[in-house]
Amino acid sequence: MNAAKRAEIFRRLCAANPAPTTELEYATTFQLLVAVILSAQATDKSVNLATRKLFADAPTPQAMLALGEAGLAEYIKRIGLFSTKARNVTATWANRPSLSIRTSSASPTGRSWRPAKHRLPSNSNC
Repeated sequence: MNAAKRAEIFRRLCAANPAPTTELEYATTFQLLVAVILSAQATDKSVNLATRKLFADAPTPQAMLALGEAGLAEYIKRIGLFSTKARNVTATWANRPSLSIRTSSASPTGRSWRPAKHRLPSNSNC
């Protein structure tokens, strides 16, 4: 798929749903990414139950890496396939000398937004 086709698909998605939402609870884009990884084959409700304590105790990639795979698994054991998901989340950040994902609530576009349940980060292209 070429760049023009991707841009057109994205334009149509933005026109159809300019303010996408989610039931997943998160405060940063890092937490949203982790919640999405954990949501495979799971309900948003079960992910939210597991991530409330996880995100309070390990809100950054560095803190989550410090838990290790076994430590992370303890937080998410109520979610199906938790062992595999703990391995995948840990692998996402392992061996990265510089973790470049935004871990603050600042918008990448410079616009103000309030990270909260149900609201995805704003995108300057929509």
